[in-house]
Amino acid sequence: MKNTFIISLFITILARSLTWHEFSLWVPYTEIYIVYIGFWLFMILIDGKHIPIRKSTANVTLLSLLIYYVFFGLSNINNIDFSDAIDVMLKSILMILFCFVTIYWVNRFNCFDSCVMTIYYAMTCLLVFLFIIYIREVNLEASISNFWIGDGQLRYRTNFGFLSANIPAEYALTTIILSLYMINKYKNMKRELLFYIILDILMVTIILANNSRGTLLALLMCVFFTFLIYMFRNEKKAIIFTGTGAVIVGIFALFLIKTNTEFLELLESTNRLHFLNNIQALANSGRWLLGLGNISGSYFQFGSVLYGVQLNYMEIFYIGVFVTSGIIGSIWMFLIIRNIIVSFFKISKIKSSFRTKWISIIIFYMLFISLYEQYMFSYSYITATMFLIIVLSFLSDKKINDVR
Repeated sequence: MKNTFIISLFITILARSLTWHEFSLWVPYTEIYIVYIGFWLFMILIDGKHIPIRKSTANVTLLSLLIYYVFFGLSNINNIDFSDAIDVMLKSILMILFCFVTIYWVNRFNCFDSCVMTIYYAMTCLLVFLFIIYIREVNLEASISNFWIGDGQLRYRTNFGFLSANIPAEYALTTIILSLYMINKYKNMKRELLFYIILDILMVTIILANNSRGTLLALLMCVFFTFLIYMFRNEKKAIIFTGTGAVIVGIFALFLIKTNTEFLELLESTNRLHFLNNIQALANSGRWLLGLGNISGSYFQFGSVLYGVQLNYMEIFYIGVFVTSGIIGSIWMFLIIRNIIVSFFKISKIKSSFRTKWISIIIFYMLFISLYEQYMFSYSYITATMFLIIVLSFLSDKKINDVR
């Protein structure tokens, strides 16, 4: 049954990864997603070696997210589009169930390695295939030469068939991070090591061809963070150091927004100031405690009017949480993230290994990219869901929890 699980996981990830692709017209990704969740939930009920549902970091996190999306999805139902609110809530619940059943069976079959490899090969196969299909559109010279042009319409970008510009680069960086696990696993095998390095070079090529500045920045920051881990020889110190640095940079950025016109224009050209309209709508509503309601990115993106303000898409996860769920929701989300980080710190004290260092890179990446993307815990980012599964599977490892 383990092989069936791995194959079904591979197919589901492959299908979900095509959600925003031209090929999605021929791929029943939603149906595959639901069938996967339904089948493996049913198998949990009839499993002869049923694993008791423990108070693990994974279960606490997923239950907390479930409460968050249900409560704040319905908190402002009288003033926002009913169908949109229900759509967000149901998709978020599906994402949480997908994580739950996958983590359960990863622990049940003790197949963390196989899970990581499955996700890696699913993403790699997809990107290599798309690179071959769309290779004629790739023009690195054109992409790099206008890399810093503010107007996105003027930048040359190869989207590899995706309907959203940054998706291929995001997938490529995800694959690079996953490849670190593979490289460590096969570090003593020269042929396999060379194979993964060549694939990483291809992934960097996709990032450059896609002309995604945010993804390239995230890649450079992950390299810097990895350097800090080995310099400090401590994952906790590296996370605290970079976290403190991010807060300082954030305060400095707010100062520049107020004082520097060129910096303000740069943020506007990259759609990073859209949240100002949404904060104005929040202010007009007076709903500082509960927010505007957990409405979707499309509700913001398509210019819906709420409380006399035309909404805009929010690129920043943390501000999105504040606008949609207010002070209470922000505190709730902070506690969820804090629980994950604290649990990781406890484990890293017990057992410091390559795996703990690798998990810290994933956690850092998720926290960092959420500074300018609606990433962490978002149902619309399959890579965020995959990383959440990997992190929570690691944190809910029974052997580690028994030691704790």
